[in-house]
Amino acid sequence: MTTTEDNKRDELKIWLLETQHSSAEEAYKEVMSAHERLKGRLSSALTLTITLCTAFYTAAFSGTHHALACLLIGIGYTAVAFVCIAGLYPTALRTKAVNAEAFNAIMEIDPTPLTKEDHIKRFTQFIEATVFFNTQKLCKDRLLLQTTWVLLVLIPPIASVMAWLF
Repeated sequence: MTTTEDNKRDELKIWLLETQHSSAEEAYKEVMSAHERLKGRLSSALTLTITLCTAFYTAAFSGTHHALACLLIGIGYTAVAFVCIAGLYPTALRTKAVNAEAFNAIMEIDPTPLTKEDHIKRFTQFIEATVFFNTQKLCKDRLLLQTTWVLLVLIPPIASVMAWLF
């Protein structure tokens, strides 16, 4: 092989590593953005749920002939509010912005990186691991949001049937 071919391979290798690194950076930004959107949706669902709780408790205690159904729906929506609160509870996410000491600790893991490419690869792996960890947390919170929406839809008919049976 000639020197020119070696240089081209080295350039290609560096380009691939930098592309992987920028892809990992974009994945990190997307996961963090999705997490913020999810928290916003949970916050909106909590506001809706509190409004519905207030309305149904008011109807339940006003003494109408549908008081039992309204009370059961209000209790159900209270449970939904607690699911929303669980989803809004601060989630321990990892950040890719680390201080110098943590950065050095990442780089000192065996085998110690010797070249620029090795350093880029190591930090890219760190960002990818951070994205994976944060994605797992996002999935847990996403499940809480899905549970919230399902409960919001199912509670009125279930409570109405229960009130009709009693």
